[in-house]
Amino acid sequence: MNTKKLRYLLVITLLVTMLAVPSNLTQAEPAGETVDVLVTFYQPPGPDEIELIESLGGTANIVYHIVPTIAATMPEENLGELAADPGVKMVEPDVEISAAFAGEVLPWGVDRVDAELVHPTNKGTGIKVAI
Repeated sequence: MNTKKLRYLLVITLLVTMLAVPSNLTQAEPAGETVDVLVTFYQPPGPDEIELIESLGGTANIVYHIVPTIAATMPEENLGELAADPGVKMVEPDVEISAAFAGEVLPWGVDRVDAELVHPTNKGTGIKVAI
């Protein structure tokens, strides 16, 4: 085979290979579905606890200071390993909740004592309140 044909064959092979192989081999596909969780620790969370979550493929979204908890997004398949860590007290789903009375116009307690009946006429004048 002459050199011209060999070069042509090499260029075609290279082009076909470039089209068949993805351009970014370092980008990993997500391993699975992620879930939002609250991770409660036995001690206040710090860099070590954040590193634990990140080492399992998670992301620490919020680090709480009043309770020893981190709100995180984790791959679902790593939740068992996270919960098994000796420093982790509990792993639970981080779900959105709402109050049952969110649609009420008049709060239950106000209606119960009929406060709405006296409110238009009573301004509280002369009433002493001790706290």
